[in-house]
Amino acid sequence: MSQVEETAPCPCGSGRDHEDCCPAADEARPGEIDWAEATRGVPTRDLLDDLDLADPGRRTEALDNFVWSVESGCVLTWEAIIREEQGLELLGAHEERLGQLFTLGDEDDLERILYVDEMERMDRPWYEAAVRLATSLRKDVLDTAGELWDVDLEGWPRLVAALEDHAAGLSLPADAASTLEVVPTELRAHLAVQAALAALCGLGQLPELSLSEPDQGWRVDEVVSSLRETPDSVRVLGLTLEGLLARVRLPEGDARILAARLRQELGVQDDKAPALLRESEGVGSA
Repeated sequence: MSQVEETAPCPCGSGRDHEDCCPAADEARPGEIDWAEATRGVPTRDLLDDLDLADPGRRTEALDNFVWSVESGCVLTWEAIIREEQGLELLGAHEERLGQLFTLGDEDDLERILYVDEMERMDRPWYEAAVRLATSLRKDVLDTAGELWDVDLEGWPRLVAALEDHAAGLSLPADAASTLEVVPTELRAHLAVQAALAALCGLGQLPELSLSEPDQGWRVDEVVSSLRETPDSVRVLGLTLEGLLARVRLPEGDARILAARLRQELGVQDDKAPALLRESEGVGSA
């Protein structure tokens, strides 16, 4: 894999210098783990604990489990062990983890580590679990007056924080240059816009929860601010104002107020025009 100059734009597309973004991407794939061999004859676990992701309570539990596994270093530790077992090159983070192990063995299988802090190894690449989890968080339409769980509103930002802040050094699939890129581009964009619209949730649940009330105007301000922080997501989706409004179900009066405020705040002249954000607005990525 070719090296990228540290001061060159990062190949992940963030717009930042490579040295400030994901320089580890140059060495992220020194060899692929053979997962069939890694899981042969040893205890394993699904990072999402085989939970029913269609159930919001189970989805919440799965998110908690995955975030903990990444943030605690459990995933990194098991990757280091498996790479060592298979004679694959270790990244710096893997080498550090190997020196911190507390293991529990089995008399019949002393050559392989079976548990680390009483946890089994994962049964597949961590990024496959990340994609499954992200897919379960997607909603085609947010119903602001309907029943919504915290995981529906905060799940994607939590997953992004775990991947960006705690997953550095993990192995990546061949088509990803950073940990966040393991999630397909369109799905990342959809979830980013969904998270921006989450500020509207609750409208219509009570009479006083309406954009016609002066103390509720902050919700539109937050939507606009969030959209400006993720302009690449807006552009990936080719999002128009009409398309944005179709992603949220509001009481009729609130829908009219939201549309008018967004036209004003974003300077939209045509609800069907694809340039929802001006090129000069915002910095960020899907």
